[in-house]
Amino acid sequence: MELLPAGVSAVAPNLRGRADSVTPEQPADYEIAHFADDVAAVIEALGRPVILAGWSMGVLVALGYIKAHGLANVCGLALISGSPYPGRHGANWFLGDTVDAIADEAEGRARRMGLSETAHSIAVAGSWLACKATNHADVLREIHCPVAVIHGTEDDQCPLSHARFMAQSVPDGRLHEFHGRSHSILAEAPEDVADALLALRQRCLDTST
Repeated sequence: MELLPAGVSAVAPNLRGRADSVTPEQPADYEIAHFADDVAAVIEALGRPVILAGWSMGVLVALGYIKAHGLANVCGLALISGSPYPGRHGANWFLGDTVDAIADEAEGRARRMGLSETAHSIAVAGSWLACKATNHADVLREIHCPVAVIHGTEDDQCPLSHARFMAQSVPDGRLHEFHGRSHSILAEAPEDVADALLALRQRCLDTST
C-alpha cells in the first residue's frame, strides 16, 4: 500500500479474529460467507466501487463476496497467492484437525513468514476448517471485470497451478507470475505487487471508459 502513488487510496480492514477486530468464540463464526459479509459492510461504508484484493485466504473471501453480493460495487479483482479450493489439490495450509493443533501450526507459520499480526487461535482453526470445505471454482466464470492473478512460482501454500487455473477461468483474467517468490509475496516483492495492482487499476479505468 505504501508504494501506491499519491491519489490512489487503499483500505486494509482486519477481518474478524485478526488483530484488534471482533473475535467470535465459535469456529462456525469463521465461515467464508461470514467473512464475505464483513467485506460487504466495509465496501458499503466506503460508498463507491472498489478494486477488491485478497491475499491467501483473502482470495477465497473475495470469491465468496462475489458469489454472495455480485459485482455491483466491484470494478476489479486482485487474487494474490490464493486458491479457489485450498482444501484440495495440494494446498493444505495446516495438517491438524483440532483447534489446538491448528493454532500451534499457525504460530509456527506466522514466525516463518514474519507476520506481526497473527489471528487468534479460534479464528485460525475456524477459518481453516471453513476453507477446507469450500470450493469457489464455479464463481470464476461469472466474474466479468478485469482480474489480476498474482502468484509466486515457489509458493508452497497454494500451488502455482491454482493461480493458472483462476487466470484461465475468468473471462478477463491476467496472470502475473513472479519467479522465485513464495507465498509471502507481499513481503518479498512489494514493488512487483504494487505494479501489478496499478496495471489492474489502469485496466479498470480503460474498461469504464
